[in-house]
Amino acid sequence: MSVSSSPLAGAAVPWWETILTSYPSTVALVASRTAAGEPVGMLVSSFVAVSQTPPMIGFLAATQSSSYAAISAVGRLTVSIPALDQRPVIRSFGRKTADRFASSDFIASHNGLPRLSEGVAWMDATIIDERTYGDHVLVIAAVDAFGTGRRSEPLMYRHGGYGGFAAPAA
Repeated sequence: MSVSSSPLAGAAVPWWETILTSYPSTVALVASRTAAGEPVGMLVSSFVAVSQTPPMIGFLAATQSSSYAAISAVGRLTVSIPALDQRPVIRSFGRKTADRFASSDFIASHNGLPRLSEGVAWMDATIIDERTYGDHVLVIAAVDAFGTGRRSEPLMYRHGGYGGFAAPAA
């Protein structure tokens, strides 16, 4: 077994590329509508359950994200957990494209915000706290409604790519 270490200062490769991309994380699509009614959304790989009672969720957003600034201004959002086969739709949110919501894969959630129609799960939520840490904002939101979609493998992210997770056979 080989073990390597590197001091943070002077590292040739940024530490997050070395360490934090080496394990898979879930992909979540956070979406809302601007004050003008236009859909806005972004991908996060830091989605987490914060509390069961009362139901709360959280995620991190880059402080420079124009998409998050629009979502924050409204204060309401929908989180969709995409299925593995929704990779093409999700990839469009990783790029600056004209209309990320042009696909027919979106429907209105209970709060009227866009969500994936065939995702694994979704949650409507209201932002209750935002705190800046370094170059990201930790967002905490109270869950107002939720649901499950089709039973499918969720989309995962690792080393700059999207894929799935196959549990070993029992």
